[in-house]
Amino acid sequence: MEFTAYVFSSDSLRHFLSDAIEYSPEVSQQTWDAIGNYDLREQVAKITCPLLILFGDTDPFGIVWAQETRDAFSHASTTYTIIPHYGHFGWVEEPEIFWYYT
Repeated sequence: MEFTAYVFSSDSLRHFLSDAIEYSPEVSQQTWDAIGNYDLREQVAKITCPLLILFGDTDPFGIVWAQETRDAFSHASTTYTIIPHYGHFGWVEEPEIFWYYT
């Protein structure tokens, strides 16, 4: 099983997945099918508390998605940081960097 599309270091994610969750392509597809066109932009625009958004530059969702996420929180005070060499599971790959920002 290969996860490099989601992480900078696939070894880190393999370790995480083997310890934390059971992964299968079928479960992944069922999750995306269940999400469908679920859109929270109207709800998150009402949030006014401070918000930290950490995004990995190798996350497969892409920088544009990260920017759209940031922009959706239009009434929140956001700190938005793109972290080099971070994938979708950055807190697993490089926890010390994650804790530095948090």
